[in-house]
Amino acid sequence: MKQFLILSLALCLSAAVFSSCNNEDNTPEAPSISFKDNTDGTFYAKAGFPLTITPQVENGDGAQYSWTLGGQQVGTSATYTFQSDETGTYALTLTVKTAGGEATQQLSVTVEPVDVHYRPATQNSLAACNAVYEYTPAPGQFINEPQSGFKNENTPEAACAYALERMGKSAYVSLGGFGGYLIVGFDHSIYNEKGADFSIAGNSFSGSSEPGIVYVMQDENGNGKPDDTWYELKGSEYGKPETLKDYSVTYYKPQSAGTDIRWEDNEGNEGMVYYLPGFHKQDTYYPAWITADSYTLSGTRLATNSDWEEGTGWVNKAYDWGYADNFSPKDGTGSNADGTGARVNNFEIDNAVKADGTPAGLRHIDFVKIQTGVHFTTESIGELSTEVLDVKDLHAGK
Repeated sequence: MKQFLILSLALCLSAAVFSSCNNEDNTPEAPSISFKDNTDGTFYAKAGFPLTITPQVENGDGAQYSWTLGGQQVGTSATYTFQSDETGTYALTLTVKTAGGEATQQLSVTVEPVDVHYRPATQNSLAACNAVYEYTPAPGQFINEPQSGFKNENTPEAACAYALERMGKSAYVSLGGFGGYLIVGFDHSIYNEKGADFSIAGNSFSGSSEPGIVYVMQDENGNGKPDDTWYELKGSEYGKPETLKDYSVTYYKPQSAGTDIRWEDNEGNEGMVYYLPGFHKQDTYYPAWITADSYTLSGTRLATNSDWEEGTGWVNKAYDWGYADNFSPKDGTGSNADGTGARVNNFEIDNAVKADGTPAGLRHIDFVKIQTGVHFTTESIGELSTEVLDVKDLHAGK
């Protein structure tokens, strides 16, 4: 009998402990609120345009939502669309209630005046650029080459059409050596939101980065042309002593086919863009649509980041962040290990700076310029040249 009582007591204790554990395991946790690409709860909107705010709620099963503005409840859905015709800063509160508790998040929405020439995206807007305004590469081994898609383009207009067609197929467009550039536009303005705003696809891979400087512009005068102020997007090398501002290189048209192209820079240096008949046999690497005997390209120059490694050859290392066609672990996505696909770098409009290095404070952009940022060439691999496969607005379609 004593043994039976002891066994019964043990079973009861076990049941009680099991029941207690079950009760603890089944107690729902309190919800928590966060927002993608927004850590401080600050949002921006244009006067008269809607802004949809979508919270990310953890432990939000069966949640009830309450949005209040100025002490008045204005919404009970999981998302809230704010809109005001009046500029200013508005205090918005989100409360989420579940069986596990309650979470409250204070938000602010700053309504800014509509820029006169701002073109808002619509549901039909394209993410990809839809116009090439200028394509002026430096001489390079992929310029004029049939394997790179050229079909004897001999006017600036034909060159721009070539570049747009290539990017439409996610095929590379080479910018040639230092200073070569491409200017693209979109069917809408790209709005500056938290986090990355647009992307540039290149063909970098580990050990092969050919970094391009990125610039942005607003259509300030509203004429639909990239003839206003360019703002450089600062990257990891911005402001370093070895990064040269206002660097320029002049390239000279060769006198005969199949020869090197001479260059001189504004630092008193000179050299050659080497002709490599073993790999690229077109008559000349000097752009066929540039008829002048020479032309000069200017911009920011990054320090050479290439090293010779025994058994490997030249290794073109990546910079930390902030450049196109750059195998960066911080702003790069996708893989291109075989050198045939695309690797994408993401860019933030917030990194745009004025000529003196102060923030440009742009709320939107209309044009993007990519320019080869390194001046480096060897007789074995030729020049380093930034390649561009596409430029896309990361917000379009959201």
